[in-house]
Amino acid sequence: LPPALGNLPALETLIVTGNQLAELPGCCLSLSLSVLIAAGNQLKELPVELTALTRLTELDLAENQLAMLPEELASCARLKVLNIQGNAFSDKKLAKAAAQGTK
Repeated sequence: LPPALGNLPALETLIVTGNQLAELPGCCLSLSLSVLIAAGNQLKELPVELTALTRLTELDLAENQLAMLPEELASCARLKVLNIQGNAFSDKKLAKAAAQGTK
């Protein structure tokens, strides 16, 4: 993703589905996003800085290669929708939650 994306401080929704991203660029983590849809990529881990998105209400990480989620994600108090289906979680609780679908 272009670094200039960080120059859009009022951006509320970012959809980067199906772009073969291996990581979420830092420019995404400094925005005022309320919706981040990053499904269908190649994400293997999430940066802890993701929790800096304090306005985040929806996070779609389906169909990536995530094995775990950062514990700090629990501090995203406004998060209402988390889609983690189709990932290879090593933690049994996460795997069960992913199998149950979007919450």
